[in-house]
Amino acid sequence: MVKPQAVIQVEDLAYTVNGRPVLRGVSLSVQEGEIVSIMGPSGCGKTTFLKCLAGLLRPTRGHIYLEGRDIVGLSEEELNQVRRHLGLVFQYAALFDSLTVAENIAFPLRRFTRLSEAEIAARVREKLALVGLEGIENYMPAELSGGMRKRVGLARALAAEPRIILYDEPTSGLDPISAANIDALIVGMRDRLRVTSVIVSHHIQDIFRISDRVAMLHGGKFIALGTPAEMETSTDPVVQQFITASAEGPLTDVEINHAGHDRV
Repeated sequence: MVKPQAVIQVEDLAYTVNGRPVLRGVSLSVQEGEIVSIMGPSGCGKTTFLKCLAGLLRPTRGHIYLEGRDIVGLSEEELNQVRRHLGLVFQYAALFDSLTVAENIAFPLRRFTRLSEAEIAARVREKLALVGLEGIENYMPAELSGGMRKRVGLARALAAEPRIILYDEPTSGLDPISAANIDALIVGMRDRLRVTSVIVSHHIQDIFRISDRVAMLHGGKFIALGTPAEMETSTDPVVQQFITASAEGPLTDVEINHAGHDRV
């Protein structure tokens, strides 16, 4: 089914594991070139939502339109066709330890394209330059810092020149300077290439620095959606407790109640 919509259109998405609802009918629209971040407490379903967008998990209910095409119900072969236009940046870069930097970046090109080896080598150099890592093609992942591995992961995501990139905790575990560099790269991809980005993160400073809009996921639903400024001035006590990192509030009350039930 083809439906003219935003670049990403999610409608009534639900996902259940062993009878436990993780996502309870969420909807979201992302426009071309927009950076939308998903924030929320650990275990609230942020990564599950991202994996559904990537076709790595099949939702229990709902629709996911990527550039107008509903990917829910597609075969694995059809999903692979969709993924050619989709970049994924994983939390720990997910580089292959036994492959060089160049081989890691070339992996999706060799798998999904018919580019010649000369064209692939040129593409690898181009993407490394784009993330500020010229000349490290023959390095192994173990020789790189955490920030460099993240940038290599981004270069690999960019290798097939996707129109959509999904990021899972892109600055997790990085020092502030490295995190700021990754944030600048994400914004640069938007500004130079009109890449549409969805970011899952719990780093509030990073989210508010680079996002066009922010969505708060809680209880399996989006309870708030707006610009960083709108989220900062939100009157929702859940949103305020999360962004201010307060020890007291409805999020803490839920944790205490759950802990109490577990002991019964």
